[in-house]
Amino acid sequence: MIAYSRSNPARQLRSTGLLNFVPDNLHMGSDGRLLTAGMVIENPVCGNATGPEKVDFEKVMICLRPFVAGAVDPKTMEYTDLATSAAIPHFSNVTMALKVGDEIWIGTFAGDRVAYRALGEGD
Repeated sequence: MIAYSRSNPARQLRSTGLLNFVPDNLHMGSDGRLLTAGMVIENPVCGNATGPEKVDFEKVMICLRPFVAGAVDPKTMEYTDLATSAAIPHFSNVTMALKVGDEIWIGTFAGDRVAYRALGEGD
């Protein structure tokens, strides 16, 4: 994730560095952190989701991938994992995370359900 200058959008201000997943859909949490979630990049079953090759979305939708949900402090770009999971048969292709009370809710573009889990102290 990268922060750019609003007065000069070509100027990069700071970044998280590479993450081990493809972040998708940012939501601002009540604590000011940006929440995101996505599919794990390196996966021996599905192949790696890196490089310039064309993405076959039909293949992506049927291949179960592990996922990550996390938070980024936009001022420091410090990243924190909020939830991680191995591939789940009826819940894959994760694209969003949202904090609801003391829980993290996680959504997917390829399913008919939402996952959630309790957050620990400090999450």
